[in-house]
Amino acid sequence: METIQNQSFQTLSPELAAKLQQLTKALTIEQVFYYAPTAQAPGHLILISGSTKNAAVIEAREWLRNAFKKYQQLVHV
Repeated sequence: METIQNQSFQTLSPELAAKLQQLTKALTIEQVFYYAPTAQAPGHLILISGSTKNAAVIEAREWLRNAFKKYQQLVHV
């Protein structure tokens, strides 16, 4: 099992992986779950924060709000 600091996010697009890596260094994120896309459904990226304040800050990120259009990923915080 990898810690979030050592996670490489290899299965995500490089641009999304870089943004997620930056987010994990800037804010406290307790857990990250990723479900790869299938032929019938888009991918899901689930971010669990330790506080509601951090969750609100994470949800406010523009790249997160546009993740579905740009990366075909649904992001849940």
